[in-house]
Parts: sequence; structure tokens; C-alpha cells
Amino acid sequence: MNNMLDEDDILLPDEQFDRTYKFSSQQRQAIDTIQQESQLQGKDIQKIGWEISIRRTRSNYRMERLKSYDTYRIQNEDESKPLGELIDMLQNNELKFSKTDCNCFYKFKLNSRQTSCGFTHFQLRHLLFSLSPNDVYYMSNYGIHHWNNKNITTLQSDGKYGIDKRVMDLRVGYGIIKDVNYLQQQNIKGISISTINGNFPYIVAGGFKGEIIIKNIENENIIYNNRITFENNSIVNYIDFSKNSNNLLIANNDGYIRYYDLPTMDIISHKKFNYCINNSVLQKTINGNLIIAIGDAHDVIVYDKITNKEVFTLKGHFDYSFAADWNPIKEYQFATGSQDRTTCIWDLRMPNKAYCKLPAILGAIRSVHYSEDGRFLCSAEPADFLHLYDVESNFEREQQLDVFGEIVGVSFSKGDGGKSLFVGMYDRQYKSVMEFNRFVPSNCLDEMLI
Repeated sequence: MNNMLDEDDILLPDEQFDRTYKFSSQQRQAIDTIQQESQLQGKDIQKIGWEISIRRTRSNYRMERLKSYDTYRIQNEDESKPLGELIDMLQNNELKFSKTDCNCFYKFKLNSRQTSCGFTHFQLRHLLFSLSPNDVYYMSNYGIHHWNNKNITTLQSDGKYGIDKRVMDLRVGYGIIKDVNYLQQQNIKGISISTINGNFPYIVAGGFKGEIIIKNIENENIIYNNRITFENNSIVNYIDFSKNSNNLLIANNDGYIRYYDLPTMDIISHKKFNYCINNSVLQKTINGNLIIAIGDAHDVIVYDKITNKEVFTLKGHFDYSFAADWNPIKEYQFATGSQDRTTCIWDLRMPNKAYCKLPAILGAIRSVHYSEDGRFLCSAEPADFLHLYDVESNFEREQQLDVFGEIVGVSFSKGDGGKSLFVGMYDRQYKSVMEFNRFVPSNCLDEMLI
């Protein structure tokens, strides 16, 4: 991952931001959007005032975004190919274009603009996760916040009610941070969170200085609060859990993948690479022992967590990769997302090449996630577009979700097979958490009339 950061790379939390002044008095009367407003009244699902605020039609603004959005890629070695190897893949018929007509796997349910999602690095977009069908956690203002889609209000720690609840506060002076010297020296007001994840009963935050903070939400205890590395290049890029929450896997910019026991945080093993590791994911099947490792290299490495030996070196991407996930049902299949603007599907029974390559529209693939039942794969670009693939159709069928804003994270719901898809959106005016529900044709009309 690019460690040379400037003001455009890091989006520090908006401390001066006051929710009271986020919306005009007219907008404040109806901030959120629900399914009925969109389907029956034709309202924009993000409550964007196209004719009044933007003064363009949605379609015109979409064309402007497609032309002007800054797509970040590592510079190609071959300057004669300004658009990179994506053109080569197109000419060689390597890309698979799924059928998008009339596919509706997930339908819009809710957009909550009273939540305030954020992100801190343009390449790291794993800042939202779900622990149940109703409980969503996201990063905002040096902390992790909890939002419940069933409760209009949530009980706060001070006894008052609000839209969401800060469940992990990493601001200086609020008790969790052990060593504030390195923060105060840089005049930082808290731990800059680079990634978050959770698997009941644990939620975890990783930081730019190698910080790992783990909280048990059952008893509200912080069970670990320390820096796992003191290297200059120490950003925590991704955190993954074993299926039963007994182990934690951490991918770091210092080139290490570290494998820990939970809740003791005793290190079980580690593996060193000669480049930054941007993502590492544990196999989720019962007897799965394999780990995916991707980073500032083109190859995808698969190694055994018991022996630490590399089993496969897979070639197919042409830029750095940041997203990966195993199919929870098919132990031989997984997906990776790259800055080459493709999602690669891999089948370890045929490791010579990618099973298929699925193209993006706007930019890099920053996040990929399978639903809990393995039926769908969500592939998210850095902004505006999410791709939902029907796994059972061999990725022949696709639904595209077209929104506006930076996508800070995506997560299928847990505990129900992945019937809901949650999306964190960042925009100076239109920050929100969006919820999409799996489409069930038999009760679609009934739901619209509720």
C-alpha cells in the first residue's frame, strides 16, 4: 500500500463538524430515505436534490463523474500502454461481461443519512461491518460507531438517546489510549483508524501506527490495546477472523501477516513478505487451513497456516490488490480485487489462470465479500458502483448498484445467510449507511404496500 501520504490521501475526521448544521431546516424534516419513498414516490434513494442543489439531472452528473473521477493506478512500466493491461485483457477476450439486464438480487430498503461514515486512506475501504441482520458498525471521528436498523434511537453511555452509539472511542483523553506521547508529538487528536472488523463477540480497530484495539462487546471490556509493530511503515491494512472467532489474522504494511490466538493475543505464527501486505484472509470452511495473501505485487499467494509454506502462486492481476474473500461454501474458490480494475475469481482446482475476470466501471476494486450462504459476491469500486454477482450462475448474472459517493465499506449481514447488504457512503453532504435486502419476488408487492 502506498505509504507516502499527503493531505489528499488522509481524510482526517471532521472534528469541527456539527450535525446540527449538516442539513438545512427543510432537509432536516426528512433526512432518511425508505423503500416506499423510492419505489412509490420516485424519490432519489440518497435524497440528493438534483434539480435544486446539484442543478443537473442525475444522468448528466453521472456522465461527468465517469469522465472526471480520478482513477488511481500504479504507473505502468510500459509507457506505450497508458490505459494499462485492461485493454489487453479486453482485446484477448479475457474479461467476462456478466448479463445485467433485469437482474435484481438486492433491492433498496433504507438510506440513513443520520449516520456519519468516514475513511482515512484512499486505498483502504474496509471501514464497515455487520455482526447480525440488524447491527452495523462503522468508523467515524476516531472511533467505531454502532447503528441498529430496527431502532430509531439507541441508548447512549450517558443515558441519552441518539441515532447511533460510539462503542469504541480512540480520541486522546478518553481512557482507551495507553500511550499518547507518539500521538501528541504529531498533534493528532486520536488514533487514525485504517481498518475495522468484527466477529461476535469481538470488534477490532487497526491504526496507522500499528495499533490494534480489541473489545468484547458482551462484557464491554477492552481485551487488547497495543501496537503490534513499531516500524515506520506500520499501517494495519486488514483484519480477519477465523470462523469461530478463536483466531485473528492481521495484514500489515511492514510486510508481515501475523496470526494470533483469541482472546489471549498470543502470536501463533507470522509470515514475512518483501512487500506491503494489503489483505490476508483465512479460509472459512471447517477444515480450511489456507490463507490468501495479496499486496503491493501482482501475484496472489496462497499458503498453509500450519506449515507457513506457499501452496499456490497465482498470476492474473496487473496491479496491486487490496480486496480478497473466500467462498464460505466452496473451499476451492475465492475472489480478489485489484487496482487493475478487475475482480478475479480463482478456482484452486485449476490454478493456472483466473477462473474469470470481472471488469469494473469507474476504478479499482477496493472490497469483495461473499454472502454468508455463498450465493452472492459483492465487488465494490472506490466510489459510485457496486457489483453483485450470482455465484450459482458461474458469475454470468450481475446486478449493478449505482450510487454517488465514496464507498468506505460493504458487508453482508451475518446470522441470516446474508439477506441484507450494508454500504457505507462518504460525501461531505451525503454521508450515510445504506441497506439493501435480498429480493424475494413473491412478496415484493406486499412489501411495497406496507
